[in-house]
Amino acid sequence: MLIPAFAVCVAILGAPSAAIAQAHIQGIVLDSLRTRAPLVGATVVIVEQNRYTTSDSLGRFRFDGVPLGRATLGVLHPLLDSLDLQLPPTAVDVVASGAVATVTIPPAVRMYAQLCADGRDNDGGVIVGRVRDIDDGTPIVGAAVATEWLEYTVGSNGSTPKGVAMAARSDAKGMFVLCNVPTQVPLSVRVRHNGVVAGPSRVVLDDRLLGRTELGMSLRDTAARHVSVVDSIISRDNVRGTAMLRGRILRADRSPAAFAAVGVIGTGRVTRADSSGLFSLEGIAAGTRTIDIRSVGSLPTLQSLEFATGAVLDTSFVLAPLPQILPTLKTSERYRASFEQAGFYDRRRMGLGAFVTESDIRRHGAVDLTNALIGVRGIRVDGGVVRGMPYMRGFGQSTCIPVFFVDGLRFLVDGPWPGPGVVYPYSDLLGVIPGSQIKGIEVYASAGSIPPQYHVPAEGCGSIVIWTR
Repeated sequence: MLIPAFAVCVAILGAPSAAIAQAHIQGIVLDSLRTRAPLVGATVVIVEQNRYTTSDSLGRFRFDGVPLGRATLGVLHPLLDSLDLQLPPTAVDVVASGAVATVTIPPAVRMYAQLCADGRDNDGGVIVGRVRDIDDGTPIVGAAVATEWLEYTVGSNGSTPKGVAMAARSDAKGMFVLCNVPTQVPLSVRVRHNGVVAGPSRVVLDDRLLGRTELGMSLRDTAARHVSVVDSIISRDNVRGTAMLRGRILRADRSPAAFAAVGVIGTGRVTRADSSGLFSLEGIAAGTRTIDIRSVGSLPTLQSLEFATGAVLDTSFVLAPLPQILPTLKTSERYRASFEQAGFYDRRRMGLGAFVTESDIRRHGAVDLTNALIGVRGIRVDGGVVRGMPYMRGFGQSTCIPVFFVDGLRFLVDGPWPGPGVVYPYSDLLGVIPGSQIKGIEVYASAGSIPPQYHVPAEGCGSIVIWTR
């Protein structure tokens, strides 16, 4: 399949010679698809002579001593290889009189029309990719590839979200094309084939016309058949995969991201880093997977990685800091804290849960989260005020461990203190959030009161949302 992707401009200047009929070819290679700028490091070849040169920092190239007559130019570049694209050869006439010729491949919009039979929808982009066996690299034919996103319709009653999906099948080379996808939002691309699931692979076009992704599938790891297509690390499926990820998580200043949560989207594989930021996560289903890293004070990090069957990957992650929200210089406008922006007081006015404000905490002299929750409706503290932990009555009437969120991000807790069967102790949460940093707490003890963004039905328990900013 030939997919024209670049504009190649070639200026031919002939330099006559009394001895031999030779001239030179000079020109420029332009990336008209992604950067709309000169393409640096492109390999330009004269096919008839098997001669090669490389475009410079301005995309320019030059051949000297070229025989007069017809010459055929080809262009190679790692970007073309990554997109599995080939450019058609460009024929030029090299003449002694100094003829100049400009050869231009059709522009991006026309190229899009060749890729997508239905044409381009407004500012839509296209994702080109390949599905392959993660272990031997062979293409997987007929795999179902899809991506979804939300589009909003603005009306008199506000904005209404609508789910939109785009799907395709991989061809004989494993290639697929997803047309008319948005160019300004991150996309998650997934693939299914004979019960095996891979992805999501994160693609961000950033206003470019074309994006590229690879999707590797493991046909040998049975856990790859038990991966959810939901963007969540919450799962009750305990099928263990064969791959493993280990490494270290650092903050932007290179300090350890102590107790950061590390999970694999679509699976139940989750762990927590230790106090030095080191972590090890076993049982990952082989294939292309997206790693979800959460740490208080840092932006959530999502990164797609490829795991061969039985592979062990060692890597480090550096988390970006949360943007600093500075108060306005106009004293007439009041600075709104993060928890206010997230709707803390709006939900409080609705009266669906129990709320603890910063002034409540100070008034009662609460020194930590446990103390702040004593006496709150729907909460029972077991173990005393020193080593105690808050519990709720589960939706099935039994006592349960609440689902904790810190500044909107889930903080895993499966027991009070380190010990047998406890991987994510509540004591870690106490260590991360001193009582002096708590700005507000939301407690939702019944299923009908929990806002959707803080509801994890699989846990069968209520939620506690803590705000520190």
